[in-house]
Amino acid sequence: MALVEVEETSDVLSNCKRIEVPRPPSIEEFSIIKPISRGAFGKVYLARRKNNSDKLYAVKVVKKADMINKNMVHQVQAERDALALSKSPFIVHLYYSLQSASNVYLVAAPRSYAR
Repeated sequence: MALVEVEETSDVLSNCKRIEVPRPPSIEEFSIIKPISRGAFGKVYLARRKNNSDKLYAVKVVKKADMINKNMVHQVQAERDALALSKSPFIVHLYYSLQSASNVYLVAAPRSYAR
């Protein structure tokens, strides 16, 4: 009976169209222009995507080791969630939340500016 279910499932899957899901960019796809700010959570840089030089972003860089040592993991997650859920024109829009082995990157821009 399990063999029949597997065959039916594979028939259904073979008839489905595959949808290409865009992958998020890597932090290497951004070029840093200059530092903007430095705070308790990390540093913020003005950056642009290398393939589209007319859009500017603020990239907040937080070192994972510092985040863990300062017991700020939940605060950084809360900041990420607040930026992602906010619809206010007065709060930057979070476009990407990226990470490397040693850093977390929050990539944001004003709603009216970056598209």
